[in-house]
Amino acid sequence: MKKIKLYTVIIPAALLMLSGCNGGSAPRATSDSVYGRLISSSVAPVNSVMIPMMANGMLSMESAESQFSRVILCSGEVESSHCQQNIAYINAHAESFGLEEVNGAATYLSDKATAAGVGGVKFDAITYNTPGVPYAYANAPANETVSGLVILPTDANGNLLPANRIKGVVLYYHQTVISKGGVPSGYSNHSSIDDAETFATQYRLAAIYGMSGYIVVAPDYIGQGVDVNTVHPYAVFPKQNALSGIYMVKAVDTFLQNQYNFNFTQMTNPNLYIASYSEGGGYALKASQLIQTTSADVIANTGLTLKRTVGSSGAYDLSGTMTNFMFAEVKNQLGADPNANPWSVSPGCDPSEQGGNGLCDDAFGTLPDVPGVNQVLAQYQMASGKPVLTAYLTNALINYYFAPSAYKLFYKPDFANFTNCLNFAGVASPDYSLPFTACSNLTNGVPYKIWDIFNNNGLNALQIATLLVAGAAGTENFLIGPNRDVLSLILDEGVGNNTYNNSNSFAAGSVLQDKTMLNLISLGNTYNWTTSSPITIINLKYDSIVPKRNSDIACGRVSGMPGIQTTNPNDLNCIELDNSQMWSDITLTDDFVKPEYLNHGNAEAVVNMIALHQMENTP
Repeated sequence: MKKIKLYTVIIPAALLMLSGCNGGSAPRATSDSVYGRLISSSVAPVNSVMIPMMANGMLSMESAESQFSRVILCSGEVESSHCQQNIAYINAHAESFGLEEVNGAATYLSDKATAAGVGGVKFDAITYNTPGVPYAYANAPANETVSGLVILPTDANGNLLPANRIKGVVLYYHQTVISKGGVPSGYSNHSSIDDAETFATQYRLAAIYGMSGYIVVAPDYIGQGVDVNTVHPYAVFPKQNALSGIYMVKAVDTFLQNQYNFNFTQMTNPNLYIASYSEGGGYALKASQLIQTTSADVIANTGLTLKRTVGSSGAYDLSGTMTNFMFAEVKNQLGADPNANPWSVSPGCDPSEQGGNGLCDDAFGTLPDVPGVNQVLAQYQMASGKPVLTAYLTNALINYYFAPSAYKLFYKPDFANFTNCLNFAGVASPDYSLPFTACSNLTNGVPYKIWDIFNNNGLNALQIATLLVAGAAGTENFLIGPNRDVLSLILDEGVGNNTYNNSNSFAAGSVLQDKTMLNLISLGNTYNWTTSSPITIINLKYDSIVPKRNSDIACGRVSGMPGIQTTNPNDLNCIELDNSQMWSDITLTDDFVKPEYLNHGNAEAVVNMIALHQMENTP
């Protein structure tokens, strides 16, 4: 039997009627003036295993260009023909990706950099302070020391671009990272897995925003990066995570004055743009809301004016869409029946649209045909994301609102204690060692508990995800169903007809759906308010991690749901990327790679190309 490389999805996962505020108005006194204080700065840590091209915190335009197609346009290990399809799709939609004045996707980066006079970028990491989260036992101080990444556009000699050529500042809220490392700054406990995540984020932000002439400010978030001893207040606390970015802008202004005798007011256009992806999508909307109201003075005191906010594939409806999605049996079939795929999760691909070339219908080696290998693996990736999302969210809830005994209420005993894990031994090839062959500590054989894995224990993202999926699969009726194993699920029958991805298998859905609990989760909703600053919402047509209904609600496309309101009808622009026309990959074995619709975990770079174009077309 062929052996599988088991890749677990990392989610890449987020009320009042507001009056607008001009971000460039006169500064106001603030009771929060203690926050945003710069503590330290250094060259951003970058793992040399990943990128000698980022040596000494620098990335030249030539080095960035050499990687652009592989990292941005041709996500993963897709074949050349599928890479060309991605490029062709972007070229055919030049108006969405900002290609009207350049030669096309293949030269996107160099054309943008040349037009902006950018020869490279510099990476710096800073630490600063930001408000903490009120807590029950999360050991979170009121004043957190946190970290973040600063990307500076330079000329060909490595000097900071002249102030009159810097286009503005991009405040970027990153995707879900479930470990302490893997964050934009590169700080914290490192492993090759987490360093790869850091590299991917740094490269995307540098290639798209930095090379186009923008200063990039990317917070790591509370409880991540250098802030290793605090539980990350994931998703349910958009205000505090949004503030970590707002106060980082203030700290970066001080950093630039200290290091470069430069401040934001020297720019010809001191504009602030907010961009994001996944988890960061909700924080971006919350940051926009705060900058237009209670935090207006923080940004005004830096001399910046908010010009546009872009929320991308965010969980804006946490208490409705996301909670219901987690506790539903979700299938990914396509067909004439509109109820076949009500959540619009990725079907892997649709053979009816592929000219009968068999992309969705290949047998797995010599085994019997499954209902499309692509569909099966896409379904598996969606299902395996649910334990990660559910555990990360509930861990934040428990740590900030309850006591340790609440774990017994939130999780089934087998899952909370990892006492009945699916043993993945034999699933991976011998040359690819999973971090766990069962759910046990690597050093002393003592099983982890749910409450251990998100704390400062040195676990990387793949280890945490593997534990969660193995623990969920060891409970009754999740992923594998009764009396089944993961190999027979994937290879013999497929997931399409045998779903088993309801989080109620391992979590107490009755608790999460309790009215009191839903009221707490609703604090993470970020869609019901009024903006006087332009906002763009970008979503994928098929999304297996954050259902597009979140964006439909934020955009006011769902009956009875108000969505984001505007004081100017033109201030809300909603864009859907047809990711069924672009490709990523599913890696099954060393020699077996199949194309899959571009999905949530691989779409961040392409979505940010659209986001940049939205920013650059803001009046």
